[in-house]
Amino acid sequence: MLILLHIIFYIFILWFMVHSSDNAIHWPVRVMRAYFCR
Repeated sequence: MLILLHIIFYIFILWFMVHSSDNAIHWPVRVMRAYFCR
């Protein structure tokens, strides 16, 4: 279940990167670092 959550989160980040501007990219990258590096 936890692995599935990670996959969904990862896909969301990738989709966000593709569909957003450079300014909007800034917050998901920070969230991703906080999420995976804790």
